[in-house]
Amino acid sequence: MAYKRKTEDVFFSPVEYGLYVFGGKWDTRVLGILHIYDTLRYKEIMDRLPGITNPILSGVLKNFRKRAS
Repeated sequence: MAYKRKTEDVFFSPVEYGLYVFGGKWDTRVLGILHIYDTLRYKEIMDRLPGITNPILSGVLKNFRKRAS
């Protein structure tokens, strides 16, 4: 049986939604890098964020795509 959410997330302000979307440690850093530079390849993001690992960056980018759709 597949998991199904009982309720949808409810946000009372844009700030609350922003914290929900970009709440992780690396989420805001990746978003900041993508804001500064128009287009970056995966490796270029890795080079600009010392300490981030492949699984973390991959997860952050997948999360962005999932929430954008």
